[in-house]
Amino acid sequence: MSKVYFSETQNFDLLWMKVVMITASAGAVIPLLIASYQQMVLDQPWGQQAPSDFTLLYITLAMLLIVIGINVMIFSSKLETKITDDSIQYRYRPFVFNWRTVLAEELESAHLRQYNAWLEYGGRGFKFRFIGRKGRALTIRGDQGLQLLFKNGKKLLLGTQRPQEVNIALQKYLKPRIE
Repeated sequence: MSKVYFSETQNFDLLWMKVVMITASAGAVIPLLIASYQQMVLDQPWGQQAPSDFTLLYITLAMLLIVIGINVMIFSSKLETKITDDSIQYRYRPFVFNWRTVLAEELESAHLRQYNAWLEYGGRGFKFRFIGRKGRALTIRGDQGLQLLFKNGKKLLLGTQRPQEVNIALQKYLKPRIE
């Protein structure tokens, strides 16, 4: 059994983000719900060239499912990172369910660094950046991350809220491999 030097779980649990997402979702769905009610219950056509009841219902339900799906996906997102005595492991639910393992033999280097999620990767989350060869980034919040540079040229950035602890664990993980 591997000894765990570091373990962290991050969620999208910011109040302002929840307010923005719920407000945007309501803004997308409420007008369609009102239109459906107006046309199908009150029997007043919605607009000058009103769609059929079926079309309006279909669009409303599709939008409702899309909005619910996006909200569930964002608010169930969870970045989990572990540094053990034999590997660095991560997963980013709901996109990466199984633990991905990075062995020391695969790495050119591993270090902490400050990053700008918006400028470097176009935002937070599960990101790919091909322009400028930034590689992949798995972030939730903050501006500190564990940068992994692989021998095959690929890059992976794992965001962290506890950079000092990552640094200590990284030294323990890498020390036997350096000596």
